[in-house]
Amino acid sequence: NVRAAVAVGASASTVTTTSMEQKSIQLAYTTGGATIGIAQMEVSNSDYTAGKDEAQSSITLAIAF
Repeated sequence: NVRAAVAVGASASTVTTTSMEQKSIQLAYTTGGATIGIAQMEVSNSDYTAGKDEAQSSITLAIAF
């Protein structure tokens, strides 16, 4: 929520509400002691800032022995 200052002559301020939404898809494959993972993330209104969109992809490899 962001609250704007009260304008001169007004009796109330304006409140703006911004919702952040995140979508993610992930895929992992494990064989033996190794796991490989792929992830794609997309965020709308990132950091609760209207119009700020971000996207990120990651690939991981984990090995246990």
